[in-house]
Amino acid sequence: MKVLITGGAGYIGSVITYAFLDRGHKVVIIDKACSADEFNILGCYFYHGDFSDKKLLEQVFSEHNDIELIIH
Repeated sequence: MKVLITGGAGYIGSVITYAFLDRGHKVVIIDKACSADEFNILGCYFYHGDFSDKKLLEQVFSEHNDIELIIH
């Protein structure tokens, strides 16, 4: 399964991210609090930005049209 986690680079989001990765799922993260340079969770697709950014969401969903779950 592929899951989108907003705020996935923060403390709570990263715990959820690791839980999904440990179970073999693919994870896409949108986070505005850190940049790709600061992001350190391997095995994820990372997008720097805000979940309310319509253009960013269009990009994410066009590149990952198989997302089955969103955790916000």
